[in-house]
Amino acid sequence: MQTYETGILTKDCWKIPMASNRLVMNAVDETSRVTGSRGGGLLTYWLCEAGTKLATHPKLRQIILGLNKHIGAYYATDELLEDTSALEAVVSKLFAQEFGWRIDDSILNGTGAGMPLGILNGPGLVTRAAEALQPADTVVAENILGMWNLMPAANRNKAKWYINQDVEPQLMQMYIPAGLGGLPVYLPSGGFVSAPNGVLLGRPIQPIEQCAALGNVGDIVFADMSQYVLGEKSGGIQAASSIHVAFMTDQQVFRFVLRIDGQPLWNSGVLAADSVTTRSPYVALAAR
Repeated sequence: MQTYETGILTKDCWKIPMASNRLVMNAVDETSRVTGSRGGGLLTYWLCEAGTKLATHPKLRQIILGLNKHIGAYYATDELLEDTSALEAVVSKLFAQEFGWRIDDSILNGTGAGMPLGILNGPGLVTRAAEALQPADTVVAENILGMWNLMPAANRNKAKWYINQDVEPQLMQMYIPAGLGGLPVYLPSGGFVSAPNGVLLGRPIQPIEQCAALGNVGDIVFADMSQYVLGEKSGGIQAASSIHVAFMTDQQVFRFVLRIDGQPLWNSGVLAADSVTTRSPYVALAAR
């Protein structure tokens, strides 16, 4: 689907085609990795010969997707259509790109009211606090290390850094103090002559317009988007045109409709097995 080809976040989500308007999925309700809580309370144990087996079962919750309608319409005069035979194809491409942009924005920032629920507004988001006395509108190495620690180890291999493009200069200036100076964190071995390597702690960096302005929550997000479910009405964007809607003004109307919903799979951060740190596949940096 062209919308997914032009989107960035959508490419990495778990996409489910929906034949009906509503989809109900069962998921494990896990809030802790402490023994006795993993898998929503599922427990295995050591047992001596002839010992009595004790049954446990996972706690489940429901994930409900209900399709929301996202639309676009375009009016073109008969004269314009005659002068530009390829206009319909151009308009279709532009709308597909805009749909892709808006879907990405909802995956990150959506409120869940009449649109998908974004990870920044979802209950599974964990936020890394800024460093003490950290200057405003900065990103420092300690922020990155802290966000990395909040990502569950099992999710790191699929996680990516999604950043506002204004964050890039901050990454290039990051350093770890060493003696009277410091060691650069992000710059490649060739310095400013070479292009940045596009990875941070081995995971890809993806600048996207939908991230918040530098210094705000959401300017840099470390996320495993495979933990976001996106349900779409089978068939993708429905396109139609009519010569009757604006017949008296010699205009043809092009209409595009996409029905879609999505939400994070995790409904909370999960306490680590050592009962110290709460982690999540959606990590943001606090406002600075």
